[in-house]
Formats: sequence, structure tokens, C-alpha cells
Amino acid sequence: SAKRYEDVLAATNEILRLEPGQPDAIELRREAQAAIDAEKALQVRQQEGEREKALGFKLIAESTFREGILALQRAGERLGEDSAINLGIEEAAEALRLEELKKRIQSQIKEASELLNRGALEQARRLVENTLELSPDEEEAPALLARIEEAENAQRRTDEIASFLSQASEALSKQDFEDAARKALSALHLDENSGDARELLDRIEKARE
Repeated sequence: SAKRYEDVLAATNEILRLEPGQPDAIELRREAQAAIDAEKALQVRQQEGEREKALGFKLIAESTFREGILALQRAGERLGEDSAINLGIEEAAEALRLEELKKRIQSQIKEASELLNRGALEQARRLVENTLELSPDEEEAPALLARIEEAENAQRRTDEIASFLSQASEALSKQDFEDAARKALSALHLDENSGDARELLDRIEKARE
């Protein structure tokens, strides 16, 4: 202990006072002083470790997980093996992972919504599906996916109408009035308010006359 080394140091100092230059006493005093210095350094290291440990758990309690983990790691370097530190690091790392996952999911939901508004439906769907893979219980994703599917259905309907109208126009140009009318009516069936389909039907009727 430090007290024992201090006693040895005091004894060697007394010997050297009586017999200056005594080699054995000089060596013993050197060893005793080195041991005292090492003991003090260890105490300082332990005190630093305890401060880092307390700081780490405080930061973790405040949900500052990354900084808390770093503080606990520094504490572990000073204190050595410590089950409380190891458990704290493990739990904080999991909390940090969940926090970063939440941020990623929120970012993806926001981006997918922006893509939907721009009409980039395929990209929006991929992002939402990836979000659901990462977090099946995510609350906003199902509603957003339903909006994407609704937009996809509307786009398919628009594409089908455009295709029927194109086919009807081509048939009309060939004077195939029956096929032209059939295609125009198919377009109108998909969208009864389609002005293009009604206009084309009028042109077909006039061409038949």
C-alpha cells in the first residue's frame, strides 16, 4: 500500500541522513518513490474513470447516446473491466441504433411523399416498401402507400384512355368507323367526362354521314 511505501521512504531517508551515499538505501528509496508515484497515478486514473463513468450515464439518461458511449469507453480504459460500463455501452448503442433508424424512416417518409407529389411513383413506392421492411409497425407508411397505389391506378387509367383514343384516331383515319367508335367508347367508359373521347365520337359520327 501507499502507507507502506511511505514508511520505507522515511526509513531510507533517515539512513541516508546518517550515511549519505549508501547505495542500497538509495536504490530502495528510488523504488519506494516510484511505487508511491505509481499509486498516486493509479488513484488519479481511477478518479478520472469514475468521473467519466458518471458523465457517461448522465449523458445517456439525457438521450445523448453517442457522447455517453464515448464517455463510458473512456471510463472503461481507466477503470478496466466493469460490468456496469459494458452494459451501459450495450444499451446505449441499441438506443442509438433505434434513434438513427427513426430518423432514417422519417427522412424516407418525407422523401417518398415529395416523390409522390412530383409523380415519381415507382421511386416513391420503393422508398415506402423499404421503410416497411425496416419498421413494419411504422404508422405513416401504410397510408402513404395507399396514396401511391391510388396515384398508380389513376396513371394506368390515364394511359389506357390515351391508348384507346390513339387507336380510335388511327382507325378513323383508315375509315374503320366501327373500330374507331368502339375504341372511343372504351375511353369514355374509363372517364365519362373525357372531352377528347366525346369530341372524337362526334368526328366519327360526322365521318359516317
